Amino acid sequence: MEIYREILSEEYKAELPRRAAEVIRQVICIFLYRINTQAEIPQIKFFEAGTPLDNGLMEGSFNSENEVVDICGFPAIGTNLDDAKKQRILCKAFSTR
Repeated sequence: MEIYREILSEEYKAELPRRAAEVIRQVICIFLYRINTQAEIPQIKFFEAGTPLDNGLMEGSFNSENEVVDICGFPAIGTNLDDAKKQRILCKAFSTR
């Protein structure tokens, strides 16, 4: 983050990691709470680097079908993700190439 902006206050700079950790913790708590309150508990699926792209489960910056995942920045969320006939996608994974 330091390449995008310069923090001049040493006090603020020292407090920044604690604030960042708190924001991340709150986002994860809200995220998990919303998932666990569904009638059917959804699966969360991250894709490993090198996995072939699947347009049904992923969205992102890729052009052709023969590409592979470089970074999976957000997981796919849904039920029966491994069964193409029964799967119900709540949120597609965000992958980059």
